[in-house]
Amino acid sequence: MRRKSLIFLLLAAFVLLFSGTALAAMDHSLFIQKYEGSKSCLPCHPKQVNDVIHSDHYTWQSKAVNLIDAAGKPWPADKPVGKLGGLNDFCITPDINFLGILVNKNGANVKGGCGQCHVGMGSRPDKIDEAKDKENVDCLICHADYSVYNRNLKTIVQDAYGNLYYIPNTSVIDIAYVKKANVSGTVDITAALKSIKKTPDNKNCLQCHAFAGGGPNNKRGDLEPIHMTDPAKVDVHMGKGVKCIDCHKTENHKIAGRGVDLRTNELNYNVRCENCHTTSVHKGPLGATLNNHIKSIDCTTCHVTEYAITQSTDVFRDWSQAEYNSVTALYEPKIERGQNLKPVYLWWNGLSYAQQTNVPAVFNKDNKYAPNKTTKPDYVTLFAPVGSINDPKAKIYPFRYHYAYMPLDPVTGKFFPAKAGYVFMTGDVLGGFTKGYKEWFGVDLVSPVKWVYAERYMGLYHEVKPASEALSCTSCHSNRGILNWKALGYKGDPIIYGARKVATTPSVKTYTVTKTTYLYQTASTKAKKLTTLKAGTKVTYVSASGNYYKVQVKVGTKTYTGYVLKSYLK
Repeated sequence: MRRKSLIFLLLAAFVLLFSGTALAAMDHSLFIQKYEGSKSCLPCHPKQVNDVIHSDHYTWQSKAVNLIDAAGKPWPADKPVGKLGGLNDFCITPDINFLGILVNKNGANVKGGCGQCHVGMGSRPDKIDEAKDKENVDCLICHADYSVYNRNLKTIVQDAYGNLYYIPNTSVIDIAYVKKANVSGTVDITAALKSIKKTPDNKNCLQCHAFAGGGPNNKRGDLEPIHMTDPAKVDVHMGKGVKCIDCHKTENHKIAGRGVDLRTNELNYNVRCENCHTTSVHKGPLGATLNNHIKSIDCTTCHVTEYAITQSTDVFRDWSQAEYNSVTALYEPKIERGQNLKPVYLWWNGLSYAQQTNVPAVFNKDNKYAPNKTTKPDYVTLFAPVGSINDPKAKIYPFRYHYAYMPLDPVTGKFFPAKAGYVFMTGDVLGGFTKGYKEWFGVDLVSPVKWVYAERYMGLYHEVKPASEALSCTSCHSNRGILNWKALGYKGDPIIYGARKVATTPSVKTYTVTKTTYLYQTASTKAKKLTTLKAGTKVTYVSASGNYYKVQVKVGTKTYTGYVLKSYLK
């Protein structure tokens, strides 16, 4: 009998090691008696663990993609972007607020810190010690069934040396701790290990993404808790069973996706409606007209008509004030919320602007990428889309607008964070920012804090309406239309004043002269002739001007730049 059991275990181990497809059906409680995060998984899954610790979900930093600064320069290659080291208008930065145990006004120990949504076991990502990182991944948070293992069932414990661990709240905690956060409910690790699946489902993703910013739907606006329980009420895709990873493709634990304020994309894959739907998706009498709109209007503009439908969202966060929350028995920055909100509409070409963390804040009056620089010149734009009516790559998109009241260092002009846990426990805002300043800059705060308004624009991609509930023609083309045509660069409603006209850049940069002609100094046959272009001459495209292309050509030993009629080129 023993021999048969041993043979079974050896065969099961063989399957686990060499068959990726069998992983989902494997009862991992057969192999793991004590779950310690990826330390328990590493012997069988070294590649997968290594993939995770080099993914954005673990590092919280990555290479910038399609990002510029206030000077219009590409984001510095040596400056990664992400949660760590980055700025935001919700918690300002998680760097000094990664994890903690707070004591609320009822005397209870409660969980604190942005790291509650990190895919780890409590340690901050460590780029120096990969061996440490490889034992710090919480594999179950994505691969176990949400009903038996989720972040609400994890606790934070602190050992005698001050180290913090973010671990499942089991009936027996093996780590010797001096402090532990109270958690309602415990984890049955055996049940969690039995529930392991190969790919996460929506609840695994939404347990963090629907609660980012410190509460339900606080941050994104279009990712509400109802997406986990009854998504058909708010989203046509999730309501029909579409999974997050159906759109956000994954490869080696890297996940595709980029928004305006999410400045990286770790896979060379753009999450777009066109990946599933053709650009001629509209049928019927208005089909051709609607399909033509796609050249200038993104699908989401018509199909994401509102957000925060069932759960209000944070629209303004004032860090200069603290309010008491009787539910949590903690303080928090003053938050104004809104529900059933309408988007704002701007042009976007896929390029984003962002405020750098370690440089003085750039106010809108000095920032050509601030969408509302004329109406809010003394605001600081943290994240915004780049594009205009004259940009052939740009389309009109819907955006969520959020702003905050944040502190600037009056000496350097840079933003800095509070020690958030101190503010939450005491309500002492000045004390929290004084402590935060010291930890952030390494020196004491001696000058009064300067408070400024900071804003961001976030793309809206979820809570997609079916065709029957999308915008109609009169939603935009009427006296009460939702689009401010003049603000978007039009003379008025395009039905009356005409659609935008943009100069398109030919995809081919080199042309051949089809028959002998002249190269002119300006875009006119009456202009000075610079040289003769014989049939077969190769020219390099520079720009377009009416019926002419500005080109560069080498004739003999000389290089000329001038204009030639398009009709003489192919």
